[in-house]
Amino acid sequence: MGTVILPFKIHLSAYYRYFSGSPWNRTLTVYFPETVNGFVPKSRSVLVRPESPGTRRTIPENKLDMRIEKTFKLGPGTLGLWVEVFNLFGYYAFSFYQDSGGYIRPDGSFLRYPRFGEVTGAKGSRTINLALRYNF
Repeated sequence: MGTVILPFKIHLSAYYRYFSGSPWNRTLTVYFPETVNGFVPKSRSVLVRPESPGTRRTIPENKLDMRIEKTFKLGPGTLGLWVEVFNLFGYYAFSFYQDSGGYIRPDGSFLRYPRFGEVTGAKGSRTINLALRYNF
């Protein structure tokens, strides 16, 4: 993040953000039989993480916002004019349910999580603001 004053007192500001993505790992839900060696389990299932936490990451984000501003003396005050561009590079992404794990039933059969591969969201838009301000 920073600002530089260019010739003619034009202010140029930039704000850069990089996010490496959220850590995640696959999961499995293991269901127990009704009884195990004659005992009734307290819980019907347990969540198992077959990978170390953070083994995988969601897609990274790369964003740059910029602003250019010029002020002019006008009467008893100053007139400011600026343009802001958010997400200058046009970053966009779709999020998916990425966990390819699933359910392991008491009979040993496996059922993949039904939401696997489903689009869960979309993000990213470029926005341009043009503004005018008078201070007195």
